[in-house]
Amino acid sequence: MTLETGDLGPACREDHCITCGDEAVAMRVVKLDPARGLALCENDDRERTTVETALVDTVDVGDVLLVHAAVAIQRLEGAAA
Repeated sequence: MTLETGDLGPACREDHCITCGDEAVAMRVVKLDPARGLALCENDDRERTTVETALVDTVDVGDVLLVHAAVAIQRLEGAAA
């Protein structure tokens, strides 16, 4: 949001911003690109997105990651996955 215009910008809406919204989603890794530190992940609705994985140690296909703003922040295990 800029002070001059009050514009929230292209990534933001009045009710949610992808960089500051308090929202994370569990996503399953479908495909890896380890050279670039990226994973193709899908949510429960089978919607896919590219996720940056640098903050999570070793990521494998089939892992369930907690994703916020297209960045994996934690690997989920057990009942949480």
